[in-house]
Amino acid sequence: MQAKNVLTKTTKWQLLSLMTAACFLLIASQASAQDFKNSELQTFAEAQSEVVKIRSEYFEALDGVQDESKAEQIQEKYVGQMVEAVEATGMSVNTYNQIAQAIQENPDLQQKIDQFME
Repeated sequence: MQAKNVLTKTTKWQLLSLMTAACFLLIASQASAQDFKNSELQTFAEAQSEVVKIRSEYFEALDGVQDESKAEQIQEKYVGQMVEAVEATGMSVNTYNQIAQAIQENPDLQQKIDQFME
């Protein structure tokens, strides 16, 4: 019975983690089919690289955490780090989110980003 509770809590926090990451990427994501400058796409690629690293650390830190309060503290810490990483590139979180949304809708745009990440 206890193993089931631990599994349920772990699954709950993993789901929360995924939702948090998705929210971070989709905040203000009312992206239009606008064209982005190559410099914006390159900056996005730099920011995304850092966000991916931080997200990985976040999942590791959250792994096995059963205390809701502790999980919320971890969430706040890493979401803050993701915001800082984006802003450190000189890009606003809003622009980052617009590009992230546009990538979901435009495979060609994703290919351009991939080229900058090589």
